[in-house]
Amino acid sequence: MQRRGFTLRSITSFGVGFTAPAFMAALALIATGCSTSSVPKSAQDNIIAQPNVIADNVNATWLAKPFPAERVSPLDDLLGEILGTNLPFEEFKTKYQQEIIRHEELVAQCMTEAGFDYIPAPSEYEIADASVRNPAYRPDVRDWVAQYGFAQIVYPAEMMAPCGVIIDPPANPNQDYINSLSPAERDAYWATLIFPQFDSAPGGVTLADGTFLTDNEFQDYLTNSTCNGRASRIISEESPAGLTESAEFAPLFTAISDLRTRLWEEATEADYDWGACMADKGFPDYARPIEARNQFGQEVNDALDRISKHWDYSRDLNTANSPELAELHNREIDIALADFDCRVSVNHQARKDAHETAAELQFIEDYRPAFNALRAAAEQRS
Repeated sequence: MQRRGFTLRSITSFGVGFTAPAFMAALALIATGCSTSSVPKSAQDNIIAQPNVIADNVNATWLAKPFPAERVSPLDDLLGEILGTNLPFEEFKTKYQQEIIRHEELVAQCMTEAGFDYIPAPSEYEIADASVRNPAYRPDVRDWVAQYGFAQIVYPAEMMAPCGVIIDPPANPNQDYINSLSPAERDAYWATLIFPQFDSAPGGVTLADGTFLTDNEFQDYLTNSTCNGRASRIISEESPAGLTESAEFAPLFTAISDLRTRLWEEATEADYDWGACMADKGFPDYARPIEARNQFGQEVNDALDRISKHWDYSRDLNTANSPELAELHNREIDIALADFDCRVSVNHQARKDAHETAAELQFIEDYRPAFNALRAAAEQRS
């Protein structure tokens, strides 16, 4: 099954400090965010396909397209299968909402045992399917790049469309009860529900009674001594997805995190070829495509800082009114077009995808016993 990404677009929680249920915590290891800066979907008519670039154990047809469909991560698919998060979007939403309801029921039970009234108040979540890309963002189309560049100064208005529907917060069913409490009782209510009053201190926090807790001790306190934390811990211990937080499998998930960091940071042969191409086009300062976008983004931020100090905001700050911004946008288009042409000419995305897929497959083989143990533990919780 192809990996799917889900994003929480709107959160309304009556328990400030609400800890996301285990299902979403596990999905964070797998899901993509709701972002327009994603791998392009496909090549368009005005993109000329490049010759095949063959890599060991990789399908040559896949490598023939300069802008392939979003890569299917074998590591994400395996984790999703084991942890039960590889679900169709609607089934995912249902399961997640059930976990939220279960969380609130546990919170209510805990608060009652502590002597407080508490009506379960499931938070409202609008979850957007982040695998559905914003159609206004088309860095895989050269004409689009020629108009918008990296879309950091000028961009289609549709790019700002939200990935999900914003939810108006409903009334908190516990608010009248909270208002009826004395200040001291209210402090005790919140301390029992989410966390006590505290002040930040070097290396930790100081509670209202003067007790100093290190950061780790405070996190343990929130997890084990508050109703919200206890509810989240119970759900985590019940759910296969909660195994991502298990000490038993911490080495595996640390290794997964390290792998992803390495794949994000390391330069590949495709990056070197792209960098040589960019140098030939007059842009020798970039080692990878992401650096071109990020470094130009910093140029934009620096320029906006300078311009904003003397700008008359009775006028819109845009390329029509600011010669400096217009000049910067022209530079953006030059860099972005060079980036586009070089990515196409060296078949960058497909080669990078092939490199990452090969690394993930090797990782799965290297950690096969750990994945087998993870699967066995997940099956006991199913």
